[in-house]
Amino acid sequence: MSDNLDSLAVSHEPEFEKALRAAIEAIRDALDMQALEASLNHADEADAITDHERDQLAIILGFDDDEFTPLKESIEASTFTDDLGSFFDAAAALAAAVVGFVLNTRAEPITAARRQAFGDFSREFLTSSSRAILNTARDMLAASGTAYSRMLQIRRVIGLTEAQATSLGIIRDAFQQYLNAPTKLVQDPATGRWSRVRNVNAAKIIYATRGRISGAQRRLLMKSLADEPTAAQAETILDRHATALRNHRINVVAGNLIHGFAESAKLAAWQYGQSLGHIDADQRRFWKTAGDERVRATHSAVPGLNPDGVPLDKPFKTPLGDFMTPPIEYGCRCKAVLGAAH
Repeated sequence: MSDNLDSLAVSHEPEFEKALRAAIEAIRDALDMQALEASLNHADEADAITDHERDQLAIILGFDDDEFTPLKESIEASTFTDDLGSFFDAAAALAAAVVGFVLNTRAEPITAARRQAFGDFSREFLTSSSRAILNTARDMLAASGTAYSRMLQIRRVIGLTEAQATSLGIIRDAFQQYLNAPTKLVQDPATGRWSRVRNVNAAKIIYATRGRISGAQRRLLMKSLADEPTAAQAETILDRHATALRNHRINVVAGNLIHGFAESAKLAAWQYGQSLGHIDADQRRFWKTAGDERVRATHSAVPGLNPDGVPLDKPFKTPLGDFMTPPIEYGCRCKAVLGAAH
């Protein structure tokens, strides 16, 4: 079953990446940029940033309380939900067939498990995405730079995690420090020509980011400032980096999502099969790692924490808490397998 399920997952993963990317891009394209820029301009004219300015910005973006509703609606309106449902049913049917019974994927326990799996993904993905946008929007109310530049920053974090948006904000702040620095005239001793350069210590700006962004991001910033970027060039660099961050997130989310749905579908099929008598009551689930050098210590510890396996209705104990199924974090390749009690 493992090989067949892995093949099923691999064949579906590109579809989910494409659908998720399309849903995010649809929101970015539909954003009312003029209204957003006008709101930021209005905040600039106010004596102080108030809750009214924050609320207006959230309304323009389409927030319902702290949830970014447009992204939720875009995902639900795309083929994403239907494709995931079809994959869940196929994985559940495969898990049932391996243990010797034909699964009715319309049975209530299966449809309920499918809804639960999608709900868990939706909450996690939307919560992180919403916080990234809302936090960035509120930061941009008081940030330096033109209203248009700050509007672009809000738009470019759509689809990023909260941590990614924070790191992108730190890079933007560094660019703004550089761009806001005064200029001075300097004469080239070789040609005698005068040119205007920024009177700024780029190394000091970069040093201030230590521990706040990754090494790769610091190298990007170092190279960019060495090239003495204009404001327009800085925006282009931020756009490109945001795209790279977003693509990485979509890739990771799609892989984790497929893995999670496959494991949830297996469990739903096994539980339903056990309730119908197709699986012995003493059957248990055992945690299986990928078994190579890439397995993280927190993952390799799970089998030892559950040496006798767990009943089908009980979670596994892990160093990160109790989990009904893998994955326990992004990039997890662990699986649950059926077995008799020791």
